[in-house]
Amino acid sequence: MHERSLPPAEVPPAASGSAAPPPRSDGQPNGRAPVDDPRALQILSTEHWSLLAGRSLAYNESFTRAGMLVTAVTGTIVALGFVAQATGFGPDFRWLALLLLALDLVLGIGTIIRASETDDQDFRAIQAMNRIRHAYLEMVPGLAPYFSTSPHDDMRGVVASYWAIPTSPAFLPNVTHGLGTLGAAVGFVVAVLTGAIAGLISLQAGATGLVPAIVGLIGFVVCMLAEFAFGYRRIQALATRFEARFPSPPDIAVDSTGSG
Repeated sequence: MHERSLPPAEVPPAASGSAAPPPRSDGQPNGRAPVDDPRALQILSTEHWSLLAGRSLAYNESFTRAGMLVTAVTGTIVALGFVAQATGFGPDFRWLALLLLALDLVLGIGTIIRASETDDQDFRAIQAMNRIRHAYLEMVPGLAPYFSTSPHDDMRGVVASYWAIPTSPAFLPNVTHGLGTLGAAVGFVVAVLTGAIAGLISLQAGATGLVPAIVGLIGFVVCMLAEFAFGYRRIQALATRFEARFPSPPDIAVDSTGSG
C-alpha cells in the first residue's frame, strides 16, 4: 500500500529522464543564447509595440498640455482686452492682469516640467527599442541594411534613431533644432509671460517711461537663460544616469541608416 522512494542509485533511467546540462550564466539550457528561444521574437515584438504605445501617449500628453497653455493665454488676452475697454488701463486693471498672467505662468512652468519628463521617457523608450533592434539583428544579422534606425543603445545610437536631432556637436545646428522644438515654443510663451508680469509690477511700483519696457525685457531674457540652464542640467543628469548595454563601435560613426 505504501510506496517507498527509491534512493538515488535505484532510480531507473526512464523515471529520472536525461540529465540536463548546467545552465549558462544567462539561464538558457543547452548553451543557447536567449534570442535562440523560439518564443523570443514574439516576446520582443510585444515589448516593442508596448514601447511604441508609451511613446504615443507621451507625445499626446505633451501636445495636449501645450495646447492647454496656449488656450489659457489666449483666453487671458481676450478677457483683458474686454476689461480694458470697460475700465481702462488703470491700477485695478493691472492688478487683474497680474493675477491672470500669474496663473498662466504657473500653468506654463508646470507644462515645461511635465514636457521635460515626457521627453526623458521618450528618450528611454528609444533606447529600449534600440536594444530590441539589436536583438533582432542577433537573430538575423543579414537584416542590418534594411534598418533605418540604430541598434546601439548608447547616447550616439539613441540620438541617431531620432533622425531630426543633429548628430554633430556643432553649435548652430543644435541651436536651430532646439528652437524648433515644442519645449522651445512653450518656453518662449513662459518667458513672454514672465516679462509681462515684470513690466506690470514695475508699473504698479510707479515706474514711468521706458522703465517698465526695460524691466519686462530683462525679465524675458532672464527667464530664457533660466530655461536654457534647466534644459542643460536635465540633459547632463540624463547622460549621467545613462547605461549602455550595446554601445556603438568607437571606430564607426553612427548614422541614420542603423548600420554603424
